[in-house]
Amino acid sequence: ANGYIPFTIGRERGAWETVTNRLRGYSDENFGKYIGRLQELGIIDSSVKAQTVKKIASEAFNFEPKGRVDKLSRTWAGKATRKIFETYQAEDDMFKIIHFQKTMDDMKKWNLGLSNDALEEMAAARTRDLMPNYALVPKTVKYLRRSPLSDFAAWPAEVTRVSKNILKYAYNDASGRTLKQLQKQGFDISPEAAEAIRGQGYRRSAGLITASMAGDALQNYTMNMFGLGQEDVYNINRLSPSWSQDTAKVFLSPINEDKNKHIGVNFINLGPIDPFSYLKAPARMLVSHLKS
Repeated sequence: ANGYIPFTIGRERGAWETVTNRLRGYSDENFGKYIGRLQELGIIDSSVKAQTVKKIASEAFNFEPKGRVDKLSRTWAGKATRKIFETYQAEDDMFKIIHFQKTMDDMKKWNLGLSNDALEEMAAARTRDLMPNYALVPKTVKYLRRSPLSDFAAWPAEVTRVSKNILKYAYNDASGRTLKQLQKQGFDISPEAAEAIRGQGYRRSAGLITASMAGDALQNYTMNMFGLGQEDVYNINRLSPSWSQDTAKVFLSPINEDKNKHIGVNFINLGPIDPFSYLKAPARMLVSHLKS
């Protein structure tokens, strides 16, 4: 959705290498400084889902020194649990590092004449604005984790914030607003740099449209492939569990009958892997009811 292909090749310090070395416990002076700089910029250790789980656990159990949980953490089971958590966090870190590195590459084309540290601050600000970040979840939403109904309210809150920011940045970059803001700050922007800024906006717009529409496009394609109509999909959604209703689905079969004479259809639910599903599902539900 940010307009970036989520991998890097040929870098001196790639995102994959960074997170795997950190998981292995490898470090030297330069690597330690790099990790410290990423933490200072708010790039890593800010996974919304991982930090939510950690906060819930810390409120549910006593983690004081010499406490039961502290003793458990010294056992092989405790060490394995900690490594699982670090791996869960590392997946989020890897994509944020990639976003940060690619944003830096884009901003270098702007030729602003800034130091590397100042450019890193600008790139990090965009990464924090455009990727879910636990540190930016409002305190009111974080407090909801103490409610049994709202353990994971932080994630949809961040998806909403990020979605708004992706739209804003895409429009500002493509329309020339970013260019005007930089000029007001005293930067002399060359025609080549102006074109690079607009190109970044166009690329983000295309990425956002693709990410938003891909699930629906796959659903419509597989509906046609297996002869399913809108009414069939409406009924499938109404018969599905509530968490699976009105999410994008990739159908793997026509309506069929299994060996137990049960009528059904095979599909993959894209809702759990689509970060925009929180925003799209209510709209889809409204449209499907209107159509019915």
